[in-house]
Amino acid sequence: MARPKKDNADYFSHDADMRNDNRIKAVRRKFKNEGYAIWNMLLEHLTDCDFFEYEYNDLNIELLSGDFDIDPNSLKEMIDYFILLKLLSLEDGYIKSLQLIKRFESLLSKRKRDNKRVIANENPQSKVKESKVKESKIEEVIDKETLYNIDKLQEYYLSNKEVVNSIINEPINKIKNKEHLISRLKEFKVILTNQGRLSEKYSEYTRYFLAWNRKAPLKQITNKRPTDNITS
Repeated sequence: MARPKKDNADYFSHDADMRNDNRIKAVRRKFKNEGYAIWNMLLEHLTDCDFFEYEYNDLNIELLSGDFDIDPNSLKEMIDYFILLKLLSLEDGYIKSLQLIKRFESLLSKRKRDNKRVIANENPQSKVKESKVKESKIEEVIDKETLYNIDKLQEYYLSNKEVVNSIINEPINKIKNKEHLISRLKEFKVILTNQGRLSEKYSEYTRYFLAWNRKAPLKQITNKRPTDNITS
């Protein structure tokens, strides 16, 4: 079976003298060590994003601020400064580091060549059969790098006891029980729906949800019995 196509990377190279770049010195002068830390965390995040770019909007600022443990307004101020210094480029509503992307050119070229060889060697009938099996067993296994609609992702959360227990047992998530988790997932679904984000990768959805949950105000927990799904 062919490996899933990747449009991101597992790591990026960090120059030993990064701190001495004139633009980075300006960041350090303006925002101190916190600015330097946020810049590196942002590079890590962009490396993990598809095509090394990230949609720049209010929701994503909130999600990143939860991940980076920083006030959303402070994070936006920093990102706007990175754009001003041309450390970041803002194009069609997405932020990206052109220098970071340049460093991945050889990696992306290699993947493109490998993908062509895989496609040439694949058996189309086997691929269709495999796809049907994977779709029929969504409750048992899910490809974390494939896009799924929000309902399927939330159904998988609740059908996976390990996921539910790990969220409930981690104090920082502030989730009291499964009923509370259902309520928070419903809230989060509304936010993503309003943003037009009806499909997400499991890995990114998990990160976004937990970051949002830790920051968003908690609502009163109801006494209704837990439902089997949250597709409504």
